[in-house]
Amino acid sequence: MKYLLTISLLLLFITQLSFAATGPLATVVKIKGSATKLLPGATQATLVSEGDQLSADTSLLTGTKSFIQIKFLDNANLSMAADSKIVLSEMSNDAPVVISLLKGRIRVEASRQFYVRTRTAAIGVRASEFQVIYNPDNHLTSLLTYKGEASIGKIDETTHQRLELQISEKTTVITRDADNRAPVLTTIAGAELTQKEEINRVLTINPVVVLSGQVSMSSGALKRPSLPVRMSPLQMLTLFRNRELNEKNILNTRAGTLVISEKATAGFAAQKAPLEGYYNPKTGEFAPRAGGWVDQTSGIYIAPNESSTLNDLHFVYVSDSNGSYDADTGQYLFPQGLTLDSKHGFILEKNAEVKPELLALREDMNRSISKDIVIGNIEDDMARARRSLSEKFIRNHLSITLSGGSEKLKLDSYDFESSDSFKVSALWELNSTNRFSPLLGLSYASTGYDDLKNKGHGQDSKSLISMQAGLKYALTNRLDLVLKASLDQAHHASETSANPAVYQLKRIVMTNLNLGASYEIIRSNRWSLMGEAFGHIGLRKRFNNLVLSEVSGFDLKLMPVYAIDDRKSVGIGLYTQYESSKVTGGATALEEKRTQTGLLASMNFEL
Repeated sequence: MKYLLTISLLLLFITQLSFAATGPLATVVKIKGSATKLLPGATQATLVSEGDQLSADTSLLTGTKSFIQIKFLDNANLSMAADSKIVLSEMSNDAPVVISLLKGRIRVEASRQFYVRTRTAAIGVRASEFQVIYNPDNHLTSLLTYKGEASIGKIDETTHQRLELQISEKTTVITRDADNRAPVLTTIAGAELTQKEEINRVLTINPVVVLSGQVSMSSGALKRPSLPVRMSPLQMLTLFRNRELNEKNILNTRAGTLVISEKATAGFAAQKAPLEGYYNPKTGEFAPRAGGWVDQTSGIYIAPNESSTLNDLHFVYVSDSNGSYDADTGQYLFPQGLTLDSKHGFILEKNAEVKPELLALREDMNRSISKDIVIGNIEDDMARARRSLSEKFIRNHLSITLSGGSEKLKLDSYDFESSDSFKVSALWELNSTNRFSPLLGLSYASTGYDDLKNKGHGQDSKSLISMQAGLKYALTNRLDLVLKASLDQAHHASETSANPAVYQLKRIVMTNLNLGASYEIIRSNRWSLMGEAFGHIGLRKRFNNLVLSEVSGFDLKLMPVYAIDDRKSVGIGLYTQYESSKVTGGATALEEKRTQTGLLASMNFEL
């Protein structure tokens, strides 16, 4: 009897331990709006109420405009924002909590180890207060640290393979073959990794430590999490105060001040990455420019643009053109006319008036979020090509070109040559919201023919001025068709009254019609090879007693171009021009042939 009583007490003790290990380890302490829970083994979700006890493998989903706060047995607090979903993956009395964030954002205040896992990141903290945003549309995870520090590592589809297929250790044993003769070495797999073990292993592979006041991102496009940078202290402080993760309708928001007080940066850790940003495509190291905003829905970091100024006192960049933040909730406010899409970056608002200035702003904003680096090309290339084709001229373009070389002018049996001709030209391409872009051009040239006076001939002026107006049409992303009308000064021969065999080269204005194309023959990351081909005809012109007719010719250019940055490029290349015309009047009847060859250098600006 005594033996049976002992066994019963032992079984009861084991049962109590089992219940303690698998029983409720978290409690819902606050809820606003509605939320549902799916208990382990259940097939139907139920509503969450304040005071509910939660165990491991429970999933929680918050509704629109909802909020829920959970308190764990170790006194860690977790808050879920609206439209968020988590799974309480691993919980026990003596082990850290592991949360799987499937979508949305959470805020955690933990006094001991705490782990969060998303599809693209593993996060581990010890005594820290932080926020995690995960967007399943762009697979972007953003980590904001309010107090202490947090580590983040990259997770991708091959994580399990890299971690030896979830095997924590392997044991080699000796067995016998079927005839029990030859020994056989057999490897037996160890136990499967727990999520905590897997996260710990991920955090040993190039982890990034995010200190207070800093943000880091991890996505499928990034090779590793971005280097931590200081985000806007104004937004960070406002988000820190918004403990219930409140949100506003965009119509009810009010923009906060952009003046950073001394108090706003107190306690913010120093940044190791370059403040102006950094990217190494070989190693995958990436740091956006410091001082940006974090969008609480998409998780995207909006860095200050190129025109931003560095605040030397707070060590962040400040810009008044890349949006703002709500003074009460800290949520990001888009620039007027734009909205932020999780996959495609900044896009136009539905009813926004399409203007070149707005399209150019959108381009700047997409550059500020480093879309190709952080999110990647989620949309297909053809879709991008169609959009960029109609928006190819959303900026004003200015090209300044200097060319120089030799010019030969053949007048029947006479040949004149200029070895020091040069030309300076400026071409302005006006912005547009379609494939057409207006063109305006102005040039100055100087041509002095060698030994002209020694041969008894004359020239009234070396200076030549030309004006152009036209239209460029984007046929494809790399091929443009160009139509221009120009007023071009050129030297044409006129016989002197004293001696018909002596010519006077006079400066005459001709009206020419030019039709041609420019083509980007080769394109790489920084380099491209541009080619241009134009043909022109001149309208019949009477100048005193001279008549110029049958004017025609062509221009060819070939130029390698190097992109200095997103707005400037420089090119050096070759050019050749040819023109023929007929000059008649009085006793004059000449065939003129003009040939120019040389080098040209061009500086191009996007304004």
